[in-house]
Amino acid sequence: MAEQVFYAKLNLKDPESSPVTNKPAGRGELSTRAQREEISDTFTSPSFRQGSGSYPWKYKSLIIGLSVMSLILLIISISLGIMMYNTEGLRQDLDLCSTERHSLNLSLSQSQDSEQNLTHRLQLSSLILTCLRQQIRDAEFTDKCPPGWTLINGKCYFFSDERKTRGESVSFCHKNKAQLATVKPSDATLQRLIKNYNSEYWIGLTAVHYTSPAWYWPDGTIETSLASAKVGSCATMGARLIVAACDVRLRWICEKANYRSDLIDRMNECIK
Repeated sequence: MAEQVFYAKLNLKDPESSPVTNKPAGRGELSTRAQREEISDTFTSPSFRQGSGSYPWKYKSLIIGLSVMSLILLIISISLGIMMYNTEGLRQDLDLCSTERHSLNLSLSQSQDSEQNLTHRLQLSSLILTCLRQQIRDAEFTDKCPPGWTLINGKCYFFSDERKTRGESVSFCHKNKAQLATVKPSDATLQRLIKNYNSEYWIGLTAVHYTSPAWYWPDGTIETSLASAKVGSCATMGARLIVAACDVRLRWICEKANYRSDLIDRMNECIK
């Protein structure tokens, strides 16, 4: 329970300075004197002296306690501030990590899309390459004869409109990397075409003279139907197989293999 403290203002006059009167004290003066004595007793009482002496120590203790509490609160505030700062830093780091993770996921997704796109293009290119190779192979033996030559049974034939001796006809065929044609009885298509032209042609049947003349085709097979032909003559083909003087000017037939393009070989070299 807090103690009450009383303050009083006293205006005391020196008895010596005041004039001494022999007047008897009145009723008012007695009352004033009694009040003075009561106030004096209050200030000089032991209880007042004890209370006024203990007051400063309690006040100091209160100040010290408040200071300690303020210091504790300050430390707590600083600690909370540091924790909040650290928490904010961690939150920023977390946001940064989340952003980087999103970027990595996006990059990974784009990489996967690019890989799938490249794989699809590679597969498509492989299919196109396979198709081109097949088309080139199919086209290699299709109408691959030089201009003016006719493709018959996989070979190229040249039917001349001019007339030359057999020697000149052989030279012409050699210049065009060919030879006089082989026209056997089994070549029905070629024989029918010759008959339709209604002309005689120099062909590749050649007489070889040993003990007796023998007629050979360019592939080395023997033709027996001309065994009795006149020596020094050359074979011709028209409506049938006959012989004629070699210096006679006739039309001729050249024969060579069909043209094979080297495009497929060059393409294979490029993609190795």
